[in-house]
Amino acid sequence: MSKAEGRKIIIDFTMPLIGIIATPSSLVEVQDGDWIASNTREPYSVGNAKDGNVGTYWRTNSTGQYIQITRPNTALCGFKIYKGTGFRPAGYTLQISNDGITYTDVKSGSFIDTSGWETIDLNTTVDAYYIRVVFTNSSFLYIYELVLLVASHDHQGSVGDFTITGQEYIYVDGPDNNGELIDKNYEVEKIERYLETSDKILLTIKETTSFNSVVNAMNIAYDQSKGYLGGVGGAVDSFNTSFTPTDLAPLLNPRVREYINMELTGIIALIEIEKIPTYKKEYISMGFSGTIELIHIEDLNP
Repeated sequence: MSKAEGRKIIIDFTMPLIGIIATPSSLVEVQDGDWIASNTREPYSVGNAKDGNVGTYWRTNSTGQYIQITRPNTALCGFKIYKGTGFRPAGYTLQISNDGITYTDVKSGSFIDTSGWETIDLNTTVDAYYIRVVFTNSSFLYIYELVLLVASHDHQGSVGDFTITGQEYIYVDGPDNNGELIDKNYEVEKIERYLETSDKILLTIKETTSFNSVVNAMNIAYDQSKGYLGGVGGAVDSFNTSFTPTDLAPLLNPRVREYINMELTGIIALIEIEKIPTYKKEYISMGFSGTIELIHIEDLNP
């Protein structure tokens, strides 16, 4: 998809994206978000499982119950629990959802039948909005503490994952005099899910490199070695594809050749300027005619 502003691109995948593959620089232990439990034996509420106190616990008297945590944009790397001397869970199933209706199983397994802390590591990073841990138990169940392990950056996808290129005229100076075509890189500003769907992502291009004036097709390349996209079968492979933008409303090209003639007399103060080029062949040329005497400002009599 590309609309009038030349800044939006949607990539549609053939399979759902269940997460983002990442090796986080560090892990953070969190217990925030909105917590609910599928069943509770009062007064042992689910709040006891996130109060930082291994002397209190959430209790349920039935089997197959879960704790659900709503924590938007969470780069989940695993979780850990504290188990007591009795009524420990036998196993778990970790599930995630982006709509709170359809849940995907991420990992299942068994706990070690001992008291104390136990960590479940996903060995990947899963993009999650709703996180649910379903416990397997034979009768009563006590969970003293539940802690999420998340990537410190809560990564949503790196803008360096994608390279987007095309061609534009170096300048526009009338319908028959547009200069030569040159290569242009369009920098990604943001990567996110499109309308919370599981099989589409939305790329937003930086305003300074929008593709209003692109000529013909654009190319999109994804680098798996840098990327974080994960599907049901694992990491998304590198790919390269092209598309022709539609519905563009070309803006006036600011790169028209310009000539400025000035006659100056008196003192000229030269001020340092910085130019950030957006084209490979952009340049600024300046010329003077006449006599110029340069005097350091500290030598002038105020």
